[in-house]
Amino acid sequence: MTRQAIAKHLTVLERVGLVDGRKEGRQALYAIRPERLDEAAHREAQAKT
Repeated sequence: MTRQAIAKHLTVLERVGLVDGRKEGRQALYAIRPERLDEAAHREAQAKT
């Protein structure tokens, strides 16, 4: 996977609130938001039942 593709995926994840991103110089750093990931997984599990 290219850096550009990863950057686009991370931008989408940040937009929907699953990760937090911040710039440090030339780098963009991302951190997973576990509470939001848990909520999304719970909703997905409910949708399958």
